Amino acid sequence: MAHGRTGRHSDRLRRPVAARPGRRPAGRLLDRRHAAHRRERQPVHHARHLPPRRLVPGRVRQLRRDLDLGANTVRVVLGSGQRNWGVSTAARVQQIVDECKAQRLICMLEVHDTTGYGEESGAATLDQAVTFWQGLFSVLDGEEAYVLINIGNEPVGNTNPQQWTQQTVDAIERMRSIGFEHTLVVDAPNWGQDWQNVMRDNAETVAAADEDGNTLFSIHMYAVYSNPQTVIDYFDAFEEMNLPLIVGEYGDTFQGQTVAWETIQSEAQARGIGWLAWSYSGNTGGDLDQTTSFNPRR
Repeated sequence: MAHGRTGRHSDRLRRPVAARPGRRPAGRLLDRRHAAHRRERQPVHHARHLPPRRLVPGRVRQLRRDLDLGANTVRVVLGSGQRNWGVSTAARVQQIVDECKAQRLICMLEVHDTTGYGEESGAATLDQAVTFWQGLFSVLDGEEAYVLINIGNEPVGNTNPQQWTQQTVDAIERMRSIGFEHTLVVDAPNWGQDWQNVMRDNAETVAAADEDGNTLFSIHMYAVYSNPQTVIDYFDAFEEMNLPLIVGEYGDTFQGQTVAWETIQSEAQARGIGWLAWSYSGNTGGDLDQTTSFNPRR
């Protein structure tokens, strides 16, 4: 689970741009309240994750204190049934959304079963993830101002990452055909790190597939981004394309390797790019945990 901010008292989102034929989305996701009041774009920031088995009643409520630090978003891990953590039911997802809204936190919901497809045994395809989302349409319809849909977490590993482009195009088109009007968040291949630049090089193709012009690209920055210049170069590429980007995950270290986390945060802040640190609690070994045993006081 993740928390973050767009600015003070953020509780609604607006699309990057009005949907117009042939027009790209703006380079940032906008916070509706701040855009209306201050006439400037506010980036979405976040920094907490919770796995599906750990999301119990009141868990999101614990993050309320993070709003005092400027948080506005929580990224919640869901299960679609292909992996061993079970299925997140419609009733459970409704509960999550309701609690996020009560705490004035934007919900980014993601399917975790897709992680490492093509390399990870049993991983779900993006198409299977869309089928899961289709089953949640009645719950999420009408929540476009409060919910971001992260179609699938790190949906392709390092095996044939080129397959990511068409699979992502197909997933976006199918989500729109179902009727979803939410901002759609798409993770990069290479376990989210895009070290072969497949997402970067094909982002314009993917963006063009969204009839609503409302797709947000998500890069996960770990050991591949140990050099500050690598971070800057990646941000520059999306800025030049005028496509919206978010750092959907990052950490201060990764399996003993350094991550240029200070550059990630400072550059993202300066550019109005959202950032989300993995994770709240529950990691194997606890290296990337921000709290101990899900206790916000520890």
